[in-house]
Amino acid sequence: MQSKRNDDQNESFKDRAYRLTESLCGLLREEIAEHGGAEAFVRWVRSDDEDADVYTLPL
Repeated sequence: MQSKRNDDQNESFKDRAYRLTESLCGLLREEIAEHGGAEAFVRWVRSDDEDADVYTLPL
């Protein structure tokens, strides 16, 4: 665990940003694939379907 902390401290901002955005891109690719492609994903995002899985943040 200690080596992970040292690696994080030695990681540049640019490298960290790239690593994190690549992780997010991977998650988005998985979500798009689960919905049957980009067009279906966009339709799902734009839908007002009450039965859809909606994640809301408390105000």
